Amino acid sequence: MPCDSVRSGGSVRYGFTLIELLVSIGVFGILISLLLPVLGAAREQATTTLVLSNLRGVGVSFSSYYSEYHETSPWAQQLQSLRVSPEVGGGKISSDDPWILTSLWPALFHDTAPWYDHYETWVDPPRNREGRHPWLSEGGGWSPPSFKYSRSFLARPIAWTDGPDISTDHLLAPTRSFEVLFPSSKCLAFDDDRAYLRGSVAPGEPRAVLAADSSAAMRLDAAARTPVQNRVTAEPPVLYHDTAHGVKGRDF
Repeated sequence: MPCDSVRSGGSVRYGFTLIELLVSIGVFGILISLLLPVLGAAREQATTTLVLSNLRGVGVSFSSYYSEYHETSPWAQQLQSLRVSPEVGGGKISSDDPWILTSLWPALFHDTAPWYDHYETWVDPPRNREGRHPWLSEGGGWSPPSFKYSRSFLARPIAWTDGPDISTDHLLAPTRSFEVLFPSSKCLAFDDDRAYLRGSVAPGEPRAVLAADSSAAMRLDAAARTPVQNRVTAEPPVLYHDTAHGVKGRDF
């Protein structure tokens, strides 16, 4: 008989023995320990799928920009005033950093991809942002998107090759879509935050990468081609930004 019975007033009450209760608790504990990793992996897979979908949306926005601006890449001059608010007359930033658009590319998309409709898909979950204004940090200042724009598209391909000295003014210029020789292998944008990963980002964790042909996939940094020194700045080369031969080169 699986449990003790106690007769009281003509009725029979059943109850688990202590051993049966302990066995049941142990079984539930084992089941939970088996299910938690599965649920965690499923949740992370769902988030990864969402991030890739958002990144493909970025690719659509860039394609629209190319179509609107005669196949010219998003680009701005140094010290150009860039609006960091969807409101006309809102906050603006200007900088002499030649690569500021790697983070500030949304400033060129107010018409192509309005912030109220798109910015939420440009930041990773969890979104530590201010309510319906994901372009603001919790402190109220402007907060960049999670996806970085490759600076390969912000200078001429010769900026990533050896050769005679050329002035920065000649190197910094927009590229054209037809100059991208390997669109499925050239990174256009990538997930710099990976905020959805639990804890610190391990070296072997893949990241979402958007190719110039608007396809997105999870990639291993270790599988990418080694970046090279650019001729615009002396800072060390950065993966996905400093591709050999710029937009004419390959990242994978």
